[in-house]
Order: sequence, then structure tokens, then C-alpha cells
Amino acid sequence: MVAALLQAEKQDAGAALSSKLEQLDIVLFASLLPRELQLAFLCIVQPAHLPGRGGVRDIGNIVRRMLLRCASKDILFRMYQYSMPFVKHNRLLFPPFEHISVHDMHHMLGAVQDLTLGSHEGVAKMPVWTTRRQLLRFFHNLLARGSAMDLYLFLSSHLYLLRLALIENFILFTNRFMPLEVSLMRWFIDPSYDHARVSRLVRYIVDNFRISALQEDLCFARLEAKAQTAIERCNRTCRSMQSLNHAHEGQKNAAADEVAFAAAMGEARIGGLHGLELFAAARARPLLALAAAHDFQSRVVRYALPVEIQQQQYQFIRAAGRELEGVKHRTLLYICLRCHEQHPTCSGNMRLIHGQAPLCVHCLSNAFTVCAQTLGCIVRVRRHSYYFCRFCAGVHVWSGNAETLFRCTHQPEPEL
Repeated sequence: MVAALLQAEKQDAGAALSSKLEQLDIVLFASLLPRELQLAFLCIVQPAHLPGRGGVRDIGNIVRRMLLRCASKDILFRMYQYSMPFVKHNRLLFPPFEHISVHDMHHMLGAVQDLTLGSHEGVAKMPVWTTRRQLLRFFHNLLARGSAMDLYLFLSSHLYLLRLALIENFILFTNRFMPLEVSLMRWFIDPSYDHARVSRLVRYIVDNFRISALQEDLCFARLEAKAQTAIERCNRTCRSMQSLNHAHEGQKNAAADEVAFAAAMGEARIGGLHGLELFAAARARPLLALAAAHDFQSRVVRYALPVEIQQQQYQFIRAAGRELEGVKHRTLLYICLRCHEQHPTCSGNMRLIHGQAPLCVHCLSNAFTVCAQTLGCIVRVRRHSYYFCRFCAGVHVWSGNAETLFRCTHQPEPEL
């Protein structure tokens, strides 16, 4: 029977091939049982009962939290986050035994099964049938007879294999079940991130791993060494992509779509959304689009100055009158959010054209230009703050030193 199925495997393709391989897995798994139970097993077993053929493990909540850059102590979330090739983490440390649940370890072990057996839908490269039978025996014994400590020791001893399995599971799950999140990934990760390209290259690397590591007798030491090589190839593939946690803000801004940015800047500021407010807002627009609009709007925030300092600024404006023509316009802060991280200047970085929005001199575009009034407040643009100096009638970067509110530190000291 095995010979007939192997011959059919060479002749068929597509769905017919998958069906034949499922039958082959059933026969291989039945061969692990005592002879008197094999016939009964073949009569009642279904492909979904086999290791790696069960229901798809839902990681949608993990993917969305990763895109929104949420901080979480959840073990499974952190394992996926630190495994991604576009997140620059050189070392993935497995958590202590007391901090990880059996449910999480079963999820990770299932991902390793899918990787080694090639059980994911659409996977083209699989181990040879002798290695496949050894894998089925190993995972069956580990799950049926192994303790929680056995699962922990296996996973903690094969971190590269686990990481490669989580990468493959992430790529294939998002491609199949999360098309909306895939279309928004460049907004939340990096402008250079191309999910289709990463998916194609990761699948190619994983297929090569199965070809090179699973064509001989099963040896997990060899699998771990081959998985390390595959992980390094994934990292080199994504070396130009920035970290989720350390990407430059200017690069994140460049990833934004101009239409979405203009829409976010043109509508009322989205405040803190909680409970029923969040549900009501999510009915009108996708949740990730709502989060993107909130992120755009929160890049520029105004904080009121103490009342006495506000009064001093207003008195300076009134006293200037005609002596300082256009002083009211000098309190305006023009910022290009696309170039701000690389060029955090507040004067001389805009070209004013009558009837048009200010033009950034660095990117020669006004698509991401915003204007903020600094009179009576401190304007926070990501990691930089700005204030209106009433001594030189200009807008300066504020370093947090209160002395700058009572004298201009940008003017030279008077000579005695």
C-alpha cells in the first residue's frame, strides 16, 4: 500500500497530491501501533486526527498587538515578537519553566510539527517518508508520554528550530487569514517592509531547510544546525528593515499613505477611546485604520504653559505692535513629520508659497506638513519639544530647562 501511494505521489499534484499524502500519513502513523490495532485504526482515523493536521491555531490577537506595538508580558506574544526576522533581536531567550504554561508549549510544539512535517496548506517540500515516520513516532511519544518538563526541555534545547517554526506559522497564517492586516503592515512596521517579498523568501528558505535537513535519518542536532543557518538567512533577507521598537519616527512617517495622513489631520482629534466609545468608532471604520489615525494625530501634542508665562508672552505680542511686523506669524511652528526625525529644526526648514501649504526643503513635499501654534504652550513633536521665545521672537527647541523661559539661551551674552 505504501509503495502504491508513493507511486501516486509522483504522478499527482495539487489537491489530489495532498489527499494522497494524508492517506500516506495515516498508513505511516498506523504502522507505529501494535499489529492487532492497525486495521481498526485505519477504519476510524481521519486526517485531522494526525499530528500537525488539526485545526489552525489562531494567532490573530498576537499579530494585531505586534502591529500596534503593544507591550505585553504574555509568553507566546513575546516568543512570536522576538522571532520575527524584521525585529532586530539577536538572541531569543526561552522563559523559565515556572513562567510558561503547558498550553503555550503545546502551541509551540505544534508549530515545530508543522515545520518538520510540512503540514501547512500549500507547502511543497516535505521530508522523505522514512524520516516522516520517525517524526510521527517522536512527536506521538512526546505528546502521549512526555511530561510538561519533557516538552520544556525539548523546546528550550531547539530554539532555532522553534523560531523558524514560528516565523513560518506567522507568514502563512497572515497570508491566509489576515489580508487587511497584511495591507496595513507597512504603516506599522517600516516603509521598506514588503510582506509579499518577505513571505516569498521565507517560504523559499524554509523549503530549502526541509530539503537539506529532512532527507536522512532523523537527527535533531542536525535539524538545529540547519535551522540556525535558515534563521541567519532570514535575518540577512530582512537586514534593511527596521525594528518594531527602534525604527526612526521619520521612517515610520514616510510609510504612511498620504491620503490616510491627510484624512487623519483633517478630522477632529481622536481622544482616548474606551469601552463603548471604541465599539462605536470601530463600527464606522476598521480598527487598525482607527489606530493609524490616532497615531498620526498624537505625533503633535500641545501642553499649556503656566498662566504667568502665558501672560508675559501675550504682553510681548501687544507691546510689539507695528514695531515687529508679522510677530504673530513667528509664533507658528511648521513641521514636516516625514523629515522631522532626521532634521529636527523649527526654522529655516520650510519654503512658504502664497496660497499653498509650506513646502519642506528636505523632501520638497508638503504632504506631511503640519502647523502648530506655540503661543502659550509647549508643542511636543515625538521626542522634541518647542516653545515661543519672547526675547528673540522665535521658536526654539526646549530642552526641559526652565531657565530658557526667562531668558533667551540662543542669544550671545552681552559684553561687559
